[in-house]
Amino acid sequence: AGTEPDRAVVAEVARRTGGNPFFVREVTQLLLSRVGKGTATFTGGGIPEGVRQVVEQRLARLPQDTVSVLEVAAVLGRETGTALLAQAAGLGSAAMVERLEPAVRAQVLVAPLSAAGPFRFTHDLFRETVYAGLSMGARAGMHRRVAEALEGSGARVAAGHPAELALHFLLAAVGQPSSGLSVEAVRYCLLAAAEAIRRLAYEDAVGHCSKTLEGLGLAGLLGEEDRLELLLTRGDALRRAGELARAHDDYDRAVELARTGAAAGPLARAALGVHALGVESGASRDVVVDLLEEALDGFDDEDSALRAQVLACLARELYLSGLAERVRAARLSSAAVEIARRVGDQATLAPCLLAAHDTIWQPGTASRRRAIAAEMGQVARRAGDRAFEAEACLLRASAGLELGDPAALADLEEFLRLGTAVGQPHYTYLVLSRRAMRANLSGDFAAAEELYAEAGVVAEAAGEPDAWNVQTRLLWELRSAQGRRAEIAARVREVSLPHLKYWYDALAGLAALERGDDAAAARAIIPAVQARPEDLPFPYVIAAQWAELGEAAAAFGLLPECQRFYDVLRPHAGTTVVIAAAVGFGGAVDHHLGVLAAALGRTDDAIRHLETAAALHERLSAWPWLARTRAELSFALAARGRPGDRARVARLLDEAGATARQLGMLGVSKRVQGALLPPENVFRREGGTWRISFAGQEIRLSEAKGFADIAALIRAEGRAVPAAVLTGLHLTGGAAFGADPVLDRQAHQAYRSRLVQLDDDLGDAERNHDLDRASAIAEERAFLVRELSSAVGLSQRDRGLGDDRERARKAVAARIKDALGRIESQHPALGKHLTGSISTGHACSYRPDDPVRWMS
Repeated sequence: AGTEPDRAVVAEVARRTGGNPFFVREVTQLLLSRVGKGTATFTGGGIPEGVRQVVEQRLARLPQDTVSVLEVAAVLGRETGTALLAQAAGLGSAAMVERLEPAVRAQVLVAPLSAAGPFRFTHDLFRETVYAGLSMGARAGMHRRVAEALEGSGARVAAGHPAELALHFLLAAVGQPSSGLSVEAVRYCLLAAAEAIRRLAYEDAVGHCSKTLEGLGLAGLLGEEDRLELLLTRGDALRRAGELARAHDDYDRAVELARTGAAAGPLARAALGVHALGVESGASRDVVVDLLEEALDGFDDEDSALRAQVLACLARELYLSGLAERVRAARLSSAAVEIARRVGDQATLAPCLLAAHDTIWQPGTASRRRAIAAEMGQVARRAGDRAFEAEACLLRASAGLELGDPAALADLEEFLRLGTAVGQPHYTYLVLSRRAMRANLSGDFAAAEELYAEAGVVAEAAGEPDAWNVQTRLLWELRSAQGRRAEIAARVREVSLPHLKYWYDALAGLAALERGDDAAAARAIIPAVQARPEDLPFPYVIAAQWAELGEAAAAFGLLPECQRFYDVLRPHAGTTVVIAAAVGFGGAVDHHLGVLAAALGRTDDAIRHLETAAALHERLSAWPWLARTRAELSFALAARGRPGDRARVARLLDEAGATARQLGMLGVSKRVQGALLPPENVFRREGGTWRISFAGQEIRLSEAKGFADIAALIRAEGRAVPAAVLTGLHLTGGAAFGADPVLDRQAHQAYRSRLVQLDDDLGDAERNHDLDRASAIAEERAFLVRELSSAVGLSQRDRGLGDDRERARKAVAARIKDALGRIESQHPALGKHLTGSISTGHACSYRPDDPVRWMS
C-alpha cells in the first residue's frame, strides 16, 4: 500500500484473501485504485480482475457437478454444515461430500474437520467469484432452495436463523417477482428484528427492516400492511437505538398509512411510538395528545391491552398539558389500570401503573408514588421488561429521596445497574445524568463535572428532547454548590419556554448577586418572584421553583414574597426538593423554610427548621447541603444570641467551613469566613474581681459596690430598678411613718406578672431539654424574687422608704459614678457607653440607644 494500513483494512484483507500473497497484492491494488495511494482505509468489496481470472481458471479445472454444489455453498455463505448443504443441493450427504472432494484437493475449500463439516471456502474471493458468476434467476432460485432447506431442517433450527431466512427469502423474492415469496421475506424479517431487539442489537434490527423495505419496495413487491408493520418495527428499533429523528420519520409515515386502514391497532401503535419519543418539558403536547385521541377513537369500549396502553399514555400527556386536564388525566389513568388488570397482561400493566404514578406527581405525594413504583417494578420484572423495571426503580428512588429515606440511595444504585443493562442510549443517558446528580449530592464535584460532560455527548447523539433542561439543572446545582453561579448565568438566560422564564430570570439574578452586581440582580429577581409558579403545567419541578424563588426573595428581603413561599412550602416540611425523576436534588424543604423564616425575622422558627434540615442532610450523606445548612443555622443562632448559642455558632461555622474547604465550595467558604462572631460582652464577678469585656476589649477590676449595681441594671435592661433595691436595704419600721413603698403598685404588679411568665417559660424549656434556656430563665427568676423579697416585709406588707429612699438614691448614684470612673480609665469605650446608657435616681435603669447583647 505504500503506507501503514488501517488495522481494520488489514483484518478485511486477511479475511478475504486468507493471506495468499498474490490475492493480498491484488486486493490492495484494488483498494488503492479506489481511494488513492497512501490512504489505505477503504474496506469495500469487489473482485480484482487478476484474482477473478485466477479463480475462474481454478474452477474451470473442476468437474461440473462439483461446481454446481459450490454454487449452492456460495449462496449459503463462507462456511456451512454438511447436512444443510446437502439438503439445499438436493443430494444425500455422502454424495455431496464425494462431489466436493475435488474442490478440497484444489484448495478451493478447506478440508472439513468431520463428516458434519463445516465446509469452508479457502478465501472469500473464491466464494465471491462463484456467486458473481450466477445469473440473477439462478441466484434467486438457489436462495429459495437454501431458505426452504433451512425451514425444512426443523423448527428449532429455523427459529435460530430468522435473519438468514429473511435474507434468503428476500433475495429469492426480488429475483423471482412472481414467486409470492415476499410474504415469507417480511415474516422472517420481523422475526429477525424482534430477535435482534431482545439481544439489544438494535442496529441489526434496523438493518433487517431496511433491507426488506428497500428490496421489496424497489421491486414493487411490498403491500401496504407489510410496509406499515416494517415501519413500526424499524421505528421502535431506531427509538431504542437512540436515533430519534429517524424514528419520528418512520412513525409519521406509519401514521399516514394507518389512517387509510380500518383497523385501530396500527394507528394506536404509531401513536404510542410518537409518545415514547418524548417532548421537551414545558413544550406544547398538542400534537401527541391529538394523535392519541385519534387512536383512542378507533377503539370500541371492549377491554384490550392496546386500548389500555393508549389510555395510559394519553393520561400522561394530558396531565402535563395544563391544570384544566388534570381531572380527566386521573380518570383515564385509573381506567387504564383497571383494564390492564382485567386483561391480565403484565406487559400492559407496567405502563398503566406508570401513568397512575405520573398523574399524581406533585409535592406531597411521594409515599403514594413510591408504592405505585414498587408494584410497577414487580410487574415489569414478571413481564421481562428490563426498561420498565429500570424506570420503576428510578421512580422509587426519586420518591424515597423526596421522603428523606436513606434507602433511596440504594434504590438509585440499583437503577444505575438496571439502566445500564437495558442497553439503550436513552437509558445510558438516564444513568449518566443520575450519576452526575448523585455526585453533586455527595460533593464529588470532579466526578460530577466529568459525568455531566459525558451525559451531554450521549444526549446530543441520541437527540434527547429534554437534554437542555436536564443538563442545565445539573450544571446549576454543581455551580451553586461550588459558589460559581456566575459561570452559568448566560446559559440560564437562554431558556425559551415561557413557563420557565421567570424562574430562570430569578436564577440569573442569584448569579448576578453572587458576583456583586446588586442592580442587575434586583432587575431580574424582583419581577420574577412576583410571578405565580402555581400555574406551572409540569408540577414535578414546582417545589424547586418555590425553593429557589424563595431564596431570591429572601436575598432581597422581599417580605410579602418570603411569606408567600414560606406558606406554600410549609406543608412539605420534613421532605426534600427532588427535581423530576431524580434529575436534581434541591436540599431539604426545611432548609428553605429556615432561610425564609430568618428573612421574616422569625428566628426561633428558622433555627427549628434548619436543625431539622441538618439532620436530614446528614442522614442522606448530602454533604454540600449539610455545609450550607450549618452555615445558615449558625447565622440564625448568632442573631438569636441566647445563652449557649455562641458556642454552637462557633462549632457550626467550623464544621461548615471545614466541609466547604474540603469539597471546594467557594461560596460557603467566603460566607463562613466573613461571619465573624460578635465580641462577647461580659460584666460578671469572677472570684474577687470583675471580668468586664466590651467591643472585643477585656479588663479585670477589683471589687467595688458600684459594679454590682451596674451588673444588676444590665440584667434588667430597659426596666427601672429602685435605688433601694440596689442598696439591699431591709427597713423594718419605715411603713409606720407613712414612708413610700420600695416598689410602687405598678412595679409590684409587673414583677409578679413577669414571674408567672418565667415559670411557664421554665417549664417549656425543661420539657424540651433546652438546658441553656432553662438556666437563663432560672437566673432571671431568682433575681426578681430577691427584688420582691427586699421590698416586702412581714405579712406581705410593702416596706417603706421614708428618708432611706433618698439616702439610697445618693448612695447608688455615688457608687455607680465611682465604678464608671474606674471603668473609663481602663476601657474608655465602655465607660462612654455606660455613662450614656445608665440613668440614676430613685429608680435607676440601663437603656442603651442600640441593643447590646451581654453574656450572663
